[in-house]
Amino acid sequence: LPEEPSKESAANAAVTTIALRLADGRAGQRRFLGKTTSVSVLFDWVDAEFEMERETIILVTMNGQYKFEDWNDTVTTLDEAQGIGRMTGLRVLEKNKKKQDDDNDDNNEE
Repeated sequence: LPEEPSKESAANAAVTTIALRLADGRAGQRRFLGKTTSVSVLFDWVDAEFEMERETIILVTMNGQYKFEDWNDTVTTLDEAQGIGRMTGLRVLEKNKKKQDDDNDDNNEE
């Protein structure tokens, strides 16, 4: 992960603050340089900080209007990503949770 900008530099418009909320109640907040940080870094952060495989999660804005599924997007920066502003809250959801639950129900019926 890139070095986190200081609180003093957070007053600078180049800093994007991301707050995360996980389904189990955990939460996190971190600052990034929006012009140089790619969307994939958010997935790396969740993987490293919360031990959730980046390939298995989706990041969704709090209002549900935008979602980020491409953990390998190293091109789009936070400043360019639609739905991410200077301060943004994201929900961390597991990608195939519903499908896995449905598959388990099918296996239990046999």
